[in-house]
Amino acid sequence: MIAVDATTELQLNASAFTDTRDRGSDFTANRSEGADASLRLVGRGRWDYSLLGYLQTRAFASSFGSINASRSATTQSLDQYNTPATGLGARFELLPPLGEGITLRLGADIRDVSGKTQELFFLPAAIRRGDARRGAVRPRRGCSRTAVSSRAM
Repeated sequence: MIAVDATTELQLNASAFTDTRDRGSDFTANRSEGADASLRLVGRGRWDYSLLGYLQTRAFASSFGSINASRSATTQSLDQYNTPATGLGARFELLPPLGEGITLRLGADIRDVSGKTQELFFLPAAIRRGDARRGAVRPRRGCSRTAVSSRAM
C-alpha cells in the first residue's frame, strides 16, 4: 500500500502458484499454473471510491487414462497438454454519503476472458479402424498409448 494523500491509497497485489499432481496411475498427471496482478486506487472521505484493474493468467494440463478390468494395463484416453486462459478487467465503485446506516454502492465492471483447449484424444483400436459394426467412423486424429503394470492387484 502506498499513501497518495491523507484520504487516498494505492494498492498493488501480485501472486503466482503452481500445482503438480499424479493421481496414482499411468497417464494421469495434472498441472496447474497461474499468476494474478492488480492495481487498486481507494479513496476514503465524504465520497468513498475504488478503482481496480487486474490481470489473471492460467495454464492447465491434464492427462487421463483408462484402466482395464484386471487393473493390469492403462491406456491413455486424453492428453490436455495445454489449456491456457487469460482474464483482464477493471471495476469502478462509488459510495455517495446518504446518511447514518444507509449504504449505496454504484459501480460498473468490465471483463475480457480468453482461453483455448489444446488436447490429443486417444481412441480404442476398434474405433480407430472405423469398425462399421460398431457405428464408428475413422477419426482424423488420434493414437494409442498403453502402459502395462507389473503390480499385483
